[in-house]
Amino acid sequence: LEQFVPVVSQEAVLALYSATSGYVSGRPETDRGAVFADVLQYQCGAGWNTGREVFSGPWATLEAQDLGFMRFALVLFGAVQLGVALSISDQNMAVWDTETPAAAGDPTPGSWGLHALVLWDYTGTAPDDVVHLATWGRLQPATWRWVARRTDEAHIILWRSLLSSTGYAWNGLDYEGLRAAAARMDSA
Repeated sequence: LEQFVPVVSQEAVLALYSATSGYVSGRPETDRGAVFADVLQYQCGAGWNTGREVFSGPWATLEAQDLGFMRFALVLFGAVQLGVALSISDQNMAVWDTETPAAAGDPTPGSWGLHALVLWDYTGTAPDDVVHLATWGRLQPATWRWVARRTDEAHIILWRSLLSSTGYAWNGLDYEGLRAAAARMDSA
């Protein structure tokens, strides 16, 4: 399969951020961040207009430290949304890792702030194997060790617009069947 990489403009990201956080472009005093659940709920109801298409769909929270389940979710759903605590040292590393030289800066999670990004793919499951994180318009390499230490939140979104016209994902995931099962669980 050829890898799908969505094209999302900076304007689309800023519009979603503004709609969910109160940020007003050009007014830095309004930039206080967004609550991840608010962003997910917004896209679920109003959708996220990326400029080329509108993404919307139900979402669910994963156990952020269960890397095995996170990998399973990545294979099943195609991407996992992560809320991470960045460090100053991350600014100075080509591959984000928790094993940092002192010269890289403060390695304390959160010293550079909190950030939302997307776990896109991975090469293996060992702590030093590389994952790719979609952020700032590119794929940032990091180690699983980094993901385990820096991830505070993990979520999946079932974006219907990324499935085939039959309602099935490339891996056979049945969108309507999954929604029906989730509705049964919610009513139980």
